[in-house]
Amino acid sequence: MSEVDVAKVLSKRLMPLFVAAFFQSFVFWYTVEKLFMRSIGFTNTDIGFMVAVYSAVMLLVDTPSGILADRWSRKGVLMLASVCLALSAIAGGLSHGIGGYLICAVLWGIFFACYSGMYDSIIYDTLSETAPGHDLYDRYYGRIQFLDSLGLVISSLIGGYIAARTNLRAVYFLTVPIALLPVAALARFKEPSLHKQGIVPTLPKQLKATLKAITTNRSLLPVARSWF
Repeated sequence: MSEVDVAKVLSKRLMPLFVAAFFQSFVFWYTVEKLFMRSIGFTNTDIGFMVAVYSAVMLLVDTPSGILADRWSRKGVLMLASVCLALSAIAGGLSHGIGGYLICAVLWGIFFACYSGMYDSIIYDTLSETAPGHDLYDRYYGRIQFLDSLGLVISSLIGGYIAARTNLRAVYFLTVPIALLPVAALARFKEPSLHKQGIVPTLPKQLKATLKAITTNRSLLPVARSWF
């Protein structure tokens, strides 16, 4: 296929992914989160503890979510991420104290662990399957990053405006339906199957190989240390 034909095919196939990436970052409450936390009784120490909680959750869920994506479905894990984001917004909006908001933090940590790295691998496999021999990864993954950033900036501005006009709690509940839009978009996406070709290892073998790669690959050690 010519470059023009390849671009048309890829743009059509990846459009649901672009939509999902935009709305998974379209979160109204990010911009006012700390103000809301203060309003329900958080101190600086409590905020630090909350950050430690969701960081620990991300660390614990990150590897299992990657294994689940390989063995089941990468777009399925992204759908789970959107559901967790919506539940996190509900938990945040309903919380009136530190304990309730920690549930929001835990769910958000699960969301981010399921979200992180999925678009990279989906884009790579889609390009390998649809346009082998074309060096297009930077172009299309760059679009994902652009839409991700665009959604974050626009939603932050709108979220601040909504909070100023109504109240801090409203932005959490208004995020819920938007957080679920990626589920509908991803349902229309044709997921690549390159990662499922060949012999699929048993779960114990995959876990062993994953742990071995993390603990023996020197290039991964700085990344592992950064979590602690």
